[in-house]
Amino acid sequence: MDNEIMGRFYPPLALDYIKGREKVRELYTAPYGGRQSYQDKYIYLQEKFPLENREVLSNALENYNRSLGAEEITMENIKALKDKNTAVVVTGQQAGILTGPLYTIYKAAAAVKLAQKLSREGMKAVPVFWIASEDHDFQEIRSVLVQGTEGFPVKLQVEGDSFGHPLDRVPFSKEEGEKLIHQLDMETPSTEFKEEIMAVLQDTARESYTFIRWFALLMTRLFKGTGLILFNPLLPETRGKAGGLLSSICLQGDKIHEILSLREKELKGKGYHVQVEREKDHLNLFAFLPGGRAALLSQGEQVVTRQGEKLGQVGEVAKEIENNPEEFGPGVLTRPLMQEVLLPTLSYVAGPAELSYFAQLMPLYEHFDLRPPVLYPRPSLTLVEPRMKRHMKKYSLTLEDFFDLEQVRQNYLKEQGSRELQDLFQGVEQNIREEYDILHQELIKIEKGLGDLTQKNLGRILKEVNYLKNKAEEALKAKNERALNHFNILEESVLPRGEAQERKYNIFPYIIKYGPGFLDKLREEFPLEPGHHFFEVV
Repeated sequence: MDNEIMGRFYPPLALDYIKGREKVRELYTAPYGGRQSYQDKYIYLQEKFPLENREVLSNALENYNRSLGAEEITMENIKALKDKNTAVVVTGQQAGILTGPLYTIYKAAAAVKLAQKLSREGMKAVPVFWIASEDHDFQEIRSVLVQGTEGFPVKLQVEGDSFGHPLDRVPFSKEEGEKLIHQLDMETPSTEFKEEIMAVLQDTARESYTFIRWFALLMTRLFKGTGLILFNPLLPETRGKAGGLLSSICLQGDKIHEILSLREKELKGKGYHVQVEREKDHLNLFAFLPGGRAALLSQGEQVVTRQGEKLGQVGEVAKEIENNPEEFGPGVLTRPLMQEVLLPTLSYVAGPAELSYFAQLMPLYEHFDLRPPVLYPRPSLTLVEPRMKRHMKKYSLTLEDFFDLEQVRQNYLKEQGSRELQDLFQGVEQNIREEYDILHQELIKIEKGLGDLTQKNLGRILKEVNYLKNKAEEALKAKNERALNHFNILEESVLPRGEAQERKYNIFPYIIKYGPGFLDKLREEFPLEPGHHFFEVV
């Protein structure tokens, strides 16, 4: 059943990678399942990742994470990065409000667990969360769903706009933050834990001057004691190390397009969807301009923005990028390359869409003389609350039934007499039709015009019967309204608005309801095995 659940939400390419199918092996450099893949990359990093970069990275991360209030275990992990024998397990996500959807938390938890596992196996690794601070899509991060007090999804959101600028440069409105926290307060129950949780949200909001900082402060507190390191790719100390790569990407636009086109043809030939649709002239780079983040396109020997602004000759722009890398950024297919330059990446915990676009960009690693990380599929979770378990017991449901509640409803109504009711009315209609057919034959013998009148009369009678049937079904549903409401709440618990729970709901209502103990359990018992898992919150 887990395969069926994943099949509803995962692209086929990601599913085949997770299952280790032969047809995808040549699309990825190394499988995630064997120790050798990690060992090979670990040795490569020991030999190839520059010690100078480690020193710069460690110092920058120390300053940044200390400013977030990181605990000593995190600071020790940061200091360990100066040693060539320390690698990182990376994951990342956009900085959604209140940390965004649940899968952001799951990604970080998986990175922590995988780093611990690899360290036990003799490959010292520390977990790093890459905050997508360069992203400019404010509409995507400004809202999140919570399951309201009535059991149904409620959207919480902040007002504002990034005006196309990277989110790290968008001021955080404390007034909007307070409104959001108030919305959360209104849509969550009063519990013994609520006051403390709300205080954390309020304190971190007051400390924040950008959405990125609020996200980072919350993640630091949620993952205290785990050693998780927060990384902002726009930190000026480390950004300078990306200048050479970003400049090369600018200079090699045609070659990159050629490489990607060949891989995309290969993907389509294997029957897979190309995850990232590209434009031929897109340089896979962005410029951070006064008017906002702008995609860079090649136009002959010129580099222009999507809006048509000319930035100069390709060589001139490449030189500008090398000298000022903090004013330029990679596209979705080149960001992973920059990650390899900035971090000694042993493994990357990837979501389903990421697994798909990594297959698309994989040949670029070899072109730029880089070694890709071992891609570890992020485990997928469905949280099971006590209320859900009570409904399971009451209606004799299995966990798998949560993903087929329409069938559960139908089966329940059938057991309560819905099927018998339908059969009864069907029999009545059939009898009426048969009797009217006999009547029709007799009446047309008297006068042909009576035949049409008979059919019209039959239609009126069947209409009345159908009206009665609808009323009876409504009465039956009303009689079973409590049970049907339970099924509706169950469905919204598992599949809010028809999508996976982890893609819509936020972590904080669960912490408010079940306290820090739930968070401790999630961090400690998080299942590392790829695939779908049901996770009981208490």
